[in-house]
Amino acid sequence: MEIKAAYFTALFTLVYFGVGMFIIYFFRKRYSGRFGGQGYKFPAIIYFISIPIIIAIGTDFFSNSDAGAVYNFTPSLDLQFTIGIFIFAVIPTLIYLGIGIYILSLEHLKGKKGYKGPAIIYFISVPTLIIIIITIHFMMNYTTGRFEAKNKPAGYGLYRLLVLKDIIPRSDTSLNETKTTQTIERTDNNEITIYPSTSTDEKYYALIIGNNNYQYLEKLDAAENDAKVLADVLENNYGFEVTLLLNADYDTTVNSMYAISRKLTKEDNLLIFYAGHGELDKKENKGYWLPVDASYEKRSKWISNSFVSDQAKATDAKHVLLIVDSCFSGSLMRSVTKTKIYSNEELDDEKYIKNLLKKKTRLVISSGGNEPVMDNDGGEHSYFALKLIETLKNNKGVLNTQIIFENIRKYVVSNTDQTPERKVLHKTGDDGGDFLFFSNLN
Repeated sequence: MEIKAAYFTALFTLVYFGVGMFIIYFFRKRYSGRFGGQGYKFPAIIYFISIPIIIAIGTDFFSNSDAGAVYNFTPSLDLQFTIGIFIFAVIPTLIYLGIGIYILSLEHLKGKKGYKGPAIIYFISVPTLIIIIITIHFMMNYTTGRFEAKNKPAGYGLYRLLVLKDIIPRSDTSLNETKTTQTIERTDNNEITIYPSTSTDEKYYALIIGNNNYQYLEKLDAAENDAKVLADVLENNYGFEVTLLLNADYDTTVNSMYAISRKLTKEDNLLIFYAGHGELDKKENKGYWLPVDASYEKRSKWISNSFVSDQAKATDAKHVLLIVDSCFSGSLMRSVTKTKIYSNEELDDEKYIKNLLKKKTRLVISSGGNEPVMDNDGGEHSYFALKLIETLKNNKGVLNTQIIFENIRKYVVSNTDQTPERKVLHKTGDDGGDFLFFSNLN
């Protein structure tokens, strides 16, 4: 069963307030003789306060909340969310309230007064003690810089929230994403802009697809080699975890895209590169990727752009970049939305980099618009892939997609009749961020 996070929150809120009202009114009316009609008011107040706090801490709500997320309540990794709420919220709260109510009931059971005071002390002291322990734990991690380490301790979500809201300063020189110095480097011809020397703790994944050997269509020359070389550069120069598909059929391509899009988290980054045949159905006004077992007679083997867009939308990865080197690749961009153009001063700014990393990104760079594109001109790579690979190889700092795209566009337009494009992927939740490439050669 799948449910959107916003709907789950609404359902939980309904149950949450329902239980609270149940405690106040039902028990007060039914057991007024036992507790004088007053025994459940204070537990109800504590209930309303403690449940949100326990859930926020137990599920790391501060770093993982997303109203657009979809929870899958089937035996999978998402089941951990349900178990986490049950273990860290429901059970402790029930035990906590049960003990307090039992203390109150002693007044009735023993026929003596004087238990309300201990009950009140209990209801106040337990949350206070928990808050003190959490505060001490948080401060120890904060003062020792553990929140800036690679393996984040419990409470990192709260730390990140406080720092990003400028409530507390960072305990070191970084905040999960970046560790920045002031070194800036540019190439002699100023073609590639290098940002301040920066590293990242986020994980990067790439699905690289290169199809040459088509079974029913004209074979290509450069796509397979483009994919191989790009995969090597991403893995060795940028630390990507790469899945390389060469001459992949329909099932392999679709299953691989589905698998990688579902396994990522909100601290991950996903790049999908496709080099191969593409086709545009003019009557449908829809573009397709063609795997090696596709043919003009077998439309069931065509992969629609809508499927590709759906995977980019469905994944939890914070930043997603599609790089498509095929005919009619511009048909992925069913929007006139353009990304902001930044000046060199902005691109050299550490704050600019940090802001881009915080925002959700869904971008496409295509080798052309709704037009055929050139495979190669006797060389080892297509014009598009050649400049992409060269730009990434020459970088020794951090690049954004705008710089990469401008290098590619100038080169491709000067040497071919095609015009590369860079735009936001339509209706996938882009929030104005960017996909940054952090070189490990610095």
